Amino acid sequence: MLAAVALAARPSVASPTTAVAAPEASTPTGQGAAIAPSKPTTTPTLVYSLHGVAWFWGLNQHGFLLGKDAALDDADYVVHNVRLLGTIGTEHIGVTVRADVFEGWWGTDNDPDVATSVGVDDKGAPAGSITPNPYALFRNKGTAYPLHVDYGWLWFDLPGVPVRMQVGRQPMTAGNRLILDQTTEAVRADIRLANAISATLSYAKLHEGVGAGRVPLGALMNDDDERADGDLVGLTLRWQSDAKAAHQVELFGFHYRDGAK
Repeated sequence: MLAAVALAARPSVASPTTAVAAPEASTPTGQGAAIAPSKPTTTPTLVYSLHGVAWFWGLNQHGFLLGKDAALDDADYVVHNVRLLGTIGTEHIGVTVRADVFEGWWGTDNDPDVATSVGVDDKGAPAGSITPNPYALFRNKGTAYPLHVDYGWLWFDLPGVPVRMQVGRQPMTAGNRLILDQTTEAVRADIRLANAISATLSYAKLHEGVGAGRVPLGALMNDDDERADGDLVGLTLRWQSDAKAAHQVELFGFHYRDGAK
C-alpha cells in the first residue's frame, strides 16, 4: 500500500521602490533666462519571490524482496520534506537559491554516530577505520537531514544585447533530463536570436568522484589520480512556438574534456 500527499505554496511578492526627484523651480537670471528643471530619476524596482512545496508520503510493504532476510523485505516508514526556491533582485540582476529543509525519514537515524579507530593494515602501516554505531539512535540529528542548498546562482543581463548570464551552482539538463541531468558549478549564457529562436552556451566543471579512478583501467572517463574533474562545454539551439513554449524543439551538443594526462 502506497499513500502520498503533497502540499504546495507558491507566494510571490513584489516590492516596488520607484522614486522620482522633484524638478527644481525655474529661477529668472537676467532677461528671461531660467534654469532647466532636472530630469526625473528612478531607482531600480526590487522584486523578490518565494516558492515552496511541502510533501510527505508513507509506505507499507511486505515481501518486497520475496521473503529474503533483509530490512526492506517488510518495512513501514514515512518521508517528509520542505523545499524552498527564492529569488531577489531587480529587472536586470539578481540571485536565485533553492534549499531543502526539514527532510527526514521517520523512524530512521539519518545521521548516526560513528566510531573512529586507528590500527595497522596487512603491511603493518598505520590505518584508520570508521565504523557506524547503529545503537546510538537519534543522538545527533535524529531523523532529520540538515539544511542543504542545492542551487545558488547570480543572474544578470548584459547591457545593450539580449543576453542573460547565470554564474554559480545550477542545474544543467538536456533531452528532458534523459541525456544530461546534473547540478554543478557552471556559467551559462542565454541568447535571444529572434522572437522564437534562442541559444544557450554553457560551461561546467564536473567532479566525477572517487569512482573515476582507474579501477579497472579505462572503465570511466578519468584522471590519473584518485579524483577527477572534467570540463563540459555545451551549445543548445531552441525554437518555441510561443511565450509559453507550448511546442518546443531543441538541438544540443556537448563536449567533455577529461583531465587525464
